[in-house]
Amino acid sequence: MLPVESKDLECLVKLNSILILDLDCWGASYLRSILAHGSANITTKQGNKALPPELWLDIIELVEHYIDENTYKPVYGVAITPGSPNGSPNGNGTESSLVCNVLEEWTKCGDLTDGNRINAYDRCLHKPSYKLDPEKDWIDKDEKYYFDITKTVQEDSYSILVSHLRFEGDFLFRKIRVLDMIARCEDTVTSVIILVPDLLTLNIASL
Repeated sequence: MLPVESKDLECLVKLNSILILDLDCWGASYLRSILAHGSANITTKQGNKALPPELWLDIIELVEHYIDENTYKPVYGVAITPGSPNGSPNGNGTESSLVCNVLEEWTKCGDLTDGNRINAYDRCLHKPSYKLDPEKDWIDKDEKYYFDITKTVQEDSYSILVSHLRFEGDFLFRKIRVLDMIARCEDTVTSVIILVPDLLTLNIASL
């Protein structure tokens, strides 16, 4: 699992690769980015009052500390909206964004019982248009595809400004595999069997 960078976007949208979005980290990183330009950028609705940056940082750290578990969403890129010529974090125009749909339903990765199905699932996470091949993937002929996506932007989609990908805290990740889905997007504690090069099998429990 690797953080998404702006240079990755075109390929990710073309493939509609499954990504993992850390909503809590995104929000905290956004606030930290604003505070880097001064706490005067965050004011109350009434009275236009601002807090000292040190106090804001303490608040953010407390929030991050007391979050029991981060909120993760499996998503996939469907479009890149172009920015205006003057679009930039400090400009007056609009900025380019990555539009991601949420993957609402999928065959639970924790239910996979053999290495061949896990490998096939990994290929589908990278490229959802991948066609399962019983002979090549060593899976059952009646194996159902693990999830469906749509290239139409949905109402609950997320629009992520490209500049946000430069935040100090990484919040959007690519190269997602079965174990990443189990650890971050599935609530159940389960064991997954994976094959290792020496042909031994290991049982790995998700935390």
